[in-house]
Amino acid sequence: MGVLGQLGGLIFLLTHFEVDARVDRTAGRLRGIAKSVSFHKEPRVRMNFRASGVPSWVEIQGNLPEGTPKRPYDTALNPIEPDMTGKVILFRDRNGWCPYSERVWLAMMGKGLDFSEVLVDNQGTKPSWYYRCIGSGSTPAVRWDDGKYQTESMDIAFELEKRYPSPLFPSLLPSGLSKEECGRKINDVNKLFPKNTRPSSRSAYLFKGGGIVPKAEFEATLDGIDNMLGENRQGSFFVGDKFSLVDVAWAPFLERLSVQVPLLHRDLYPRDPNRWPNLNKWYQAMETLPFYPSRVQGDTPSWTAVLAVAGYGNAGMVPSLVKSIGPSSTCASDGFC
Repeated sequence: MGVLGQLGGLIFLLTHFEVDARVDRTAGRLRGIAKSVSFHKEPRVRMNFRASGVPSWVEIQGNLPEGTPKRPYDTALNPIEPDMTGKVILFRDRNGWCPYSERVWLAMMGKGLDFSEVLVDNQGTKPSWYYRCIGSGSTPAVRWDDGKYQTESMDIAFELEKRYPSPLFPSLLPSGLSKEECGRKINDVNKLFPKNTRPSSRSAYLFKGGGIVPKAEFEATLDGIDNMLGENRQGSFFVGDKFSLVDVAWAPFLERLSVQVPLLHRDLYPRDPNRWPNLNKWYQAMETLPFYPSRVQGDTPSWTAVLAVAGYGNAGMVPSLVKSIGPSSTCASDGFC
C-alpha cells in the first residue's frame, strides 16, 4: 500500500471513529471531527506502518492523534451491560436527536471531564439493565463515579458545578451569578420561545395544535432573544464573555431552529446578521468552542431529515418544506448558515 493509500485508510478510520448515528452526517462534518479531535494541540500522526503492507488494527489505533474521543458504547449493537465501576457515564440517545441529552453532553465537554458515553436507542428496545439503573428508562442520565445515578438535564448540569468546582475545572456558572440567578436567567430565555407548543426532541417549539407555529411568533421569539443577547455588553454569549450554563440550556434548541425555521417559513433566517446581529454573533461564538462543532453540533441534513419524521411533535403530520436542502449541504442556500 502506498503512502496515499495509507493516508486514505487513516482518514477513513478517523472520520468513522465516532459512531454517533446522527441522521445523514455529512462527510464534511466527519472530516471536521478528524481535524478537531485534539482539542488543545494539532494532531500528531506517526506514520510507522509495517513495510509488509496493510497495518494491523493495533498499529492503526497507535497512530491516532492524541485526544481522539472515546468510542461510545452502543446498546443497540451490544445490549450487554458494560463495566461501569468507578466511571462517570453519560447515557444519551443514539440518534443525536435529543436536545436534553445534548445539554448534558455540552456541559460535560465544557467542564473538560473524562467521561464515557453509553448510547440508548429511544426509538427501539432498551436493555433491561438500563431500566434497573434508570427506572424511567429515559435519557439523558448520568452515572457518577460514586455509583449514584441522576436524570433531568439541567439538574445534572448544576450537579456538575457542585462535583467539579473551579479552579480545578472550568466554571460554567456565569461570572457574578449564583445558581439561583443562573436558573432565573435560563427561565427568562424560556419565556421568549413560542407558547403552547408540542414537546418534541426532533422538532421542539415548532408546532402547536395541529399546525406550524405562525411566522410572527417565530419573529417575536428571535427579536426577544436578539435583544437579550444585545444587553450583554461583555461578550457574545448570554452572560459575560464565556460559555455558561445558560448557553448549555438553549444551544440545542437554537441550533435546531437555525435550520428548521427557514424550512417552515420563507425568508425567515435566525442567522441573518442584518436582522438579528446579536443572535448571529452568538451562533458564531458557539462555533469557536472546540468541542461544539467537532463533537456535539448537529448539521443541516440531520435537522432537515427529522422534520420528515411523523411523531408527537408534529401531531403525526409531516409538514411541507418551503425549500429543499440536499443531503450534502451544510448551510442554507442563501448563505445564512
